[in-house]
Parts: sequence; structure tokens; C-alpha cells
Amino acid sequence: MTRLAVCTLILCAVLSAQQAPDPLLKALELADFYNWAEAEPWFEKAKASAGNDSRKALYAELGFVRATMERRVLPETSEWLATQLRQNPLLMGDDELRLFALMVKADIDFEIDVRPARTDWEEARAIAERRKDSKWLRRSEGELGFIYFVEGDVTRSTKSVVGALVAAKQANDIGAQIRYLSGIGTGLTMIRNHQAGLDRIDQALALEAANQPLAGYNFPVREGRVMALLGLGRKDEAYALGAELLEQARARGKRVKECQLFLVLGKHFRDEGNKQQAVLYFTQARDLAEAGQFTRLLANAYNALALARLEEGNKTSAVELAMKAARTTQASGDLYLLPDRLFTVAQLQVGLGRIEEAKGTFEAAEEAATLVRDWATSAQTRVSLVNTMSSLYREHFLLYARTGDVSNAFRVLETSRARTMREVILASDKMLSEEKISSLRSTLARSGEIADLRRAQATVAADQQSSWTDVQRRIVQPVDLAEIQRGLSPKAVLLEYALAEPSSYCVAITKTNARIVQLPMGAKALTALVTQYSDALKQKKTDNRVAEELYRVLLAPVMETTKQRELLVSRDGALHLIPFEALAGPDKQYAIMSHDISYIPSASTLRLLQGLPAKQRSASAFLGVGGLQYDTSSRPQIAATRGYETKLKNLPGSAQEVRNAAESIAPGRAKLLLGADGTESAFKRTAPGYRIIHLAVHGRANSLYPDRAALVLLPDAVAKEDGLLDASEIVQLRIAADMVVLSACDTAVGMLLGQDGVANLSRAFLAGGTRTVISTLWAANDISATSLLKRFYAELESGKDVAHSLTAAKRDLIKTFRAPPYFWAPYIVEGLGGLRVQ
Repeated sequence: MTRLAVCTLILCAVLSAQQAPDPLLKALELADFYNWAEAEPWFEKAKASAGNDSRKALYAELGFVRATMERRVLPETSEWLATQLRQNPLLMGDDELRLFALMVKADIDFEIDVRPARTDWEEARAIAERRKDSKWLRRSEGELGFIYFVEGDVTRSTKSVVGALVAAKQANDIGAQIRYLSGIGTGLTMIRNHQAGLDRIDQALALEAANQPLAGYNFPVREGRVMALLGLGRKDEAYALGAELLEQARARGKRVKECQLFLVLGKHFRDEGNKQQAVLYFTQARDLAEAGQFTRLLANAYNALALARLEEGNKTSAVELAMKAARTTQASGDLYLLPDRLFTVAQLQVGLGRIEEAKGTFEAAEEAATLVRDWATSAQTRVSLVNTMSSLYREHFLLYARTGDVSNAFRVLETSRARTMREVILASDKMLSEEKISSLRSTLARSGEIADLRRAQATVAADQQSSWTDVQRRIVQPVDLAEIQRGLSPKAVLLEYALAEPSSYCVAITKTNARIVQLPMGAKALTALVTQYSDALKQKKTDNRVAEELYRVLLAPVMETTKQRELLVSRDGALHLIPFEALAGPDKQYAIMSHDISYIPSASTLRLLQGLPAKQRSASAFLGVGGLQYDTSSRPQIAATRGYETKLKNLPGSAQEVRNAAESIAPGRAKLLLGADGTESAFKRTAPGYRIIHLAVHGRANSLYPDRAALVLLPDAVAKEDGLLDASEIVQLRIAADMVVLSACDTAVGMLLGQDGVANLSRAFLAGGTRTVISTLWAANDISATSLLKRFYAELESGKDVAHSLTAAKRDLIKTFRAPPYFWAPYIVEGLGGLRVQ
């Protein structure tokens, strides 16, 4: 070789080296456009070429993790990242590198649980603010907007995402514009605003086309376009784009994308009724996921095939596939999907007559649902799990009810209803740490064993209950049937209702007998009837026909063989909306005239309350709150920020109501917080020391967030109290009173939780240690309230227990004034109705 040839080769090598991009810089340039697919090989090259540069090696490793996240077990990956963020000196001292690591972890956490993702992005935003990094400041805000959407805060989400999009346009941040336009478009498509969604997605695609090659081929944007086109009925265009996506995925070796698309198309064809084509796509998705060990996608493919086989009538194949779906779901870390998938398995096992297997699967599904609910933060997830758990417990109960197994049917109901009290207590409690949740999730994913759910739930329960009182720990534990019977009076019958289809049920328990009574109406029809009667009462109307029909359905089947006149009622679903005292028997008389009726969250709660010691007589006797001037306080402005109604009227008779009660039950031994003295801070300081507490104030339930139900007191700016005493704060006060009277509207009505009952203010007092609570089902008339409660306290003073005193007061109003139910029926007793407070 001549000298000229050698020089030429050396020169070419030098020029080539000068032209070759730095692998890490190239990878980060592509990642800035969210083009992770094409960034992957560059991150891999950067890892290989990092040599002794530990910072560059870690940067490349983090980027490679993000680029390959779809092929990873996410809980384990999140746990590794969390460890790196806590322990790696490079990430603890380098803001730029830490910001990148937080972004990677946040993207992974978002697929698992939005709570840690939110924490990740909030820290990232703080770092960006400190560094004056405007790009990551707006991107952090935009990603938090996506999280707010999942949490159910649509208004805040819209503000954050749209704000980030506007800022990205002003800064010419093309990658962020594509991401937010795509996200907004997909979100609009999900809520069936298909045309608006398609418009945003097309804007994103136009930006992508103008910024090649960096923007790459964005699969998620096009998948969103397929969904929008299908929603608009433009099927030919959707199918053509789907075919293009498949071709591109295969050409680029993107097996994950190909698998995802098979699942999307399979679901579409199943919804269209083309079962054969749907099964073909689902099978292809399964085969790809198995070959590539794409655990999350494999779980989805198994589940889709299970449903398809069920529709074909092949239950044996369906149950095998459904169990594979459940096990693989646990292994993937997608625990939010696990309760519903185990529920599907249990239902299939019942259909095949594999009852013993079904019993175990129901238990596992309930444990999974409880576990996931305990660390759920998004409103959407909580509501979804409430619905799933209600259906779970209902079907589990029916498994025993239909065979007459009273003991096990009762056990399932009690386990379910103990959850109501857990919901109330947990609303006031600290959440599990993200580190603990991540560790548990990772452990379950590694084991893949359904049986490990019980151990995980025990770990969570022990952690949560470490700060609970003895009462709170015991109130969430179901008690067996024999123990309940030992605590019942011979005069009492406990009625535990369960709404179901095609028939509802009542478990009727006396001291010597227990039986399951089938009721002559299903849940849907009964709920409609109950709602009709509840609405009539709230509108101050009388509907005798409906009152008689409800008696025929709810009480007559039990009364036929029961002579007891003391009814202890544990309600289900919509039954919480009506007072059983106002149901009319065959003789046209209201049930209040022949029965003493009180209500309990569950039989186990009743047994616990029976065992609690009464407040010492030396304790302060009576605390009353009333006469608050709502129209002159600053509470409306504060309430508006928390989503409460702001226009509240004064309660002119409430001050006198409280004085009457004090004079009757504790003359000379009462403390009254009247008018301007009725602040939240004053109540919190005072209430824990009193035996009897009477609150004549406004109350508000929250149908979506039961822990936000609140008693409306007055604010105290100095004490930084807003005047809204919500359920979680009530639990924290731990008011171990003998009796609390909530003479306020909506205090007995909260979020209907199916088999779980109702989470409301009265239950918050019970969970805090109060033995008996009197609350209201609707706004009580001032005059009738004053008259009724005056009679009630007089009866209490004579030595009668709480339930008998309230019953006697109601009967007196009926006999004296022929008062209709809407005057006397809103007041109900919940808890230990047989308690004497004098």
C-alpha cells in the first residue's frame, strides 16, 4: 500500500470519527421528542462506549430503562430506580441527572400507580424551579396535569395540560407539543368526543411530519387516531391505519407495538360482533407476548381470550385462560386489574359447579381488592374498586345464601360491612409509604402466587393499624354468628339485608335462631321503590302505597315467623335512604307503632359497642352547639375552595333546641357553644371530655368522597380552622361519648357502598369511639325537630334507653298531632340503641 493510500485511509477515519454523533447526545435528542423507540439503540451504544465515565454510563442506563420499559416488569424496575435515587451519590449530587432519573421513574410509576408518579413529578418540578429550567418546569406541569385527570380532578388537569401546551408553543418545544396534543386528543376520544380528539391528534401528526427524522414514527399518536376514527364510524380509514401500524411495527422489529395493536383491533372486532376475527387478533397477541415475555400484554391477551371463549360457551377453556390472566396480572405488577380478573375466575368456577375452588378464589379476589384499595389515591380507582368489591361480596354471599349456609353467608356480609368502618378510619389515617407499596408490589410480582395476597394484606393491615386505638382495630374485625347471638337480647331480632338479583335476602338472627329469608324483589326494582319513597319524604309528601309495598317486601317475610319487637337493622345499598319506622303494615299502621327500631353498621360493630365501657359519671355531662350565624361568617368563601355548597341559611331554632336539651338532661352541668362561640377549634378542644354531645348545625354529605362529608361550624383564622369538621377529623378526635346527636341534615347519608353500607358522619363518630349516634336522613323542620327532641330528652331523663326514648317521642308526635312521617322519621338511632345515658 502506498503512502498516499495510507494517508487517505487515516484521513477518512478521522473525518468519520468527527462526523459520528456522540451516542448519548443523539439518544437524548431523540428522547426529547419522546421518540424512545429510535433512542433505544443509541442509549445501548452509549452504555457500551461509556468506559470509566460513571456519569455517562448511568445516564445511558437510565435512558435505556425508559426506552425498554414496555418489556420490563414495572414494579421491580420502579423499586430499582427508587433505590438509585436514594443511594446513588451521582443522583444525590447532580440535579440534571436526578431530574432525568425522576422523569424515567415517573413514566414507569404512572403505569402502576399515580401517587408515586405525582411525587416524582413534583420533585422534578422543584428541581426545575431551582435550576430555572423552563423546559422541564412546563413539562413537569403538563405531566402532573395527566395525573390530575386520572385522579378525577378534570378542571385542574385541563388547566395544567393546556397551560403546558401553550407554553410549549411559545418556546417552540415541538416534542412537548406533540405529546400534549396527542394526550388531549386521546382523552377527548376516551370521553367520546371523537371529532375534537381527532383534530388534536391530526395536529400532533402534522408537527411530527414537519420535524423528521427526530420525531420518528409515533405509534401512540396513531393508535389514538385509530380509536378516534372507529368512534366516528370511519372504519375503512381506521383499518388502513391499523394495517400500516402493523407493517411499521414488523418492519422496525417493534414486537411490543405489534402486540398492543393486535389487542386494540381484537377489542374493536369483539365489540362489532365479529368474534372470529377478534379471537384471531387476541391469539396473535398472546403468541407474540409469550414469545417476547411481555408480561403485562400477555395478561391482557389471556383475559381477552377468556372472555371470548366464555362468549362461545366454552367455560372450561375460559376459566383456564382467566386464571392464567390473573396469575400473569399479578406477575406484571398491574394489581389494580387483579380483583376484577379473580372475580371473573370465581364466577366461571361457580358456573362450572367447582364450588370449593370458587370459594377460595372469591377470598383471594376480596383480599386483592382490599389491598389495592388501601393504597389507591385516584378517585376513579377508588370508585371502580368500590363497585368491584360490592359485586364480589354480593356474589360470594349468594354462593352460600342459595344453599342455606347461614354461618358462611353471615360471615361474608360481616367481612364486607367491616370495610365501611375501615374506609372511615383510613380516610383519617396516613397513607402507606410509597416505598412500602413499591416493595409489596414487587414482592407479589416476583412470587406470582395468588396465595401471597393474604400475607401482603396482613402486612398492610399491621402497618395501618399500628396507630389505631383498640376500638378501631376491633371495629374492623368481623365476629362469628355464635358470638353475635350471645350478645342479643331475647326481645331483639337482628336483620341484615343484602340486595341482589333476581331476589334480595335478609339474614334474620335471634338469640336462639338464625335463618336466611328470601325477599320477593330484586335489587333494581327495590332500589327504585326505595328512591321513590325517599324522594317523597324529603318533599314533605306521604306515599302510603309505596310505604305498604316496602313493608311487604322488607319486613313482612321476616315478621311472619318472628315475634320480637326490637329490630336491629343492618342495611344495604339504597336501604340506607329510608327509615324503616315509616313503612306501613297491612293494618295501615307505621312500623314505629309496633316496633322499636335502631340501625347498626354491622352485627360485629354492635357486639363491639356492647363491650365498650360507659363514660364515667364524673365526666362532663353535656356539650351543645347551635345558633350559628352562617350568613355573617367567612365560611362560604372557604367552603367554595373545598367543593361544598356555599349558601347556607341560619338555623333560627337551633339555639333553643340546644338549651332545651341541656336543661332537660344536664341542668347546671352543661357547656354550650352558641353563636360566635361555635367554632371548629372550640369544638375540637372541648368535645372529647363529654358524655353527651348535641350538634344543631348544618351537615353536608359528599356522594363521591365520603371522607369529605362535614359538619359545618364556624371558622377560626387564628387557629387555622376552616369551620368544616369532616369525617376524617372526627375520627381523629376519638370522641368516646355515650351519645352524639347530629341534629343536622344529611348526616346519615353518604356514599352508597353496596354491601359495604354507607360511609357517613355518624359512622365517623362510631369509629372514633362513640357508642350511640342519632342522625338525620334529610333536613328536619325546625319546629318539629325542637318538639321531637324535647320529648326525646324527657324520655331519656326518665331512664329509658336511647332507642326506646326516640321511639316514644315519635309515637307521641303521631298520637298527639297525627304527624306524618316527614316530620318525625328523619331522626334515626345508629349504634348501641339499648344504651341508657342517665
